[in-house]
Amino acid sequence: MEINKEKIVVVVKKIVTNKYLLTCVVAVLWFLLFDSHTLVDYYQLSITQNRIEREIAYYKELSIDSQEKMHQLESDMSSLEKFAREQFLMKRANEEIFLFEE
Repeated sequence: MEINKEKIVVVVKKIVTNKYLLTCVVAVLWFLLFDSHTLVDYYQLSITQNRIEREIAYYKELSIDSQEKMHQLESDMSSLEKFAREQFLMKRANEEIFLFEE
């Protein structure tokens, strides 16, 4: 079976010169590349959304840890004293504090 090149050229020419097909191709290209909501924008928004979701998870975990520490400080006086001595350099009347910097 021999392929007739002239028939192929005629078919391709009809397809390329079809105004409806050209309109659809131009519209699709416009929406994908030049519109205000392009694929690049969706990709960047997806990256931003993933980053924000990771931040939310981090801060939720940080909040839970802080709540646990707060509960421990409210319930245990020795841990409250330890926290005050470490964070605010509080001392007892007969003590001296030495600070070592790394």
